[in-house]
Amino acid sequence: MSYIIPLTEQEELNLRQLTMHPGYPALLKLAHSESFSAQAEAMACKGTSEQRLLALSDAQAMAAAVSRLTQKLEGYRTLPESKENPADPLRELGELYGR
Repeated sequence: MSYIIPLTEQEELNLRQLTMHPGYPALLKLAHSESFSAQAEAMACKGTSEQRLLALSDAQAMAAAVSRLTQKLEGYRTLPESKENPADPLRELGELYGR
């Protein structure tokens, strides 16, 4: 079961502006870093089987939440169109990955 809370038009606009902010990719890296840290802690857990299971479920929940959040936020990201050759897919990929 999932619950959907609709965003207002202004909230969607704010998210689109956030995704174009220069610090946005670093924010996503930070979220993924936290997810990887939780997974590393789960793998290094030396406690009882219940403690290991709890650490593993926490890591899985963190990874799922970060993944879903990243997918949703990337859905709001709009790339500026290239003025040189808008039909060139390699140029678009280069702009997407900053190369």
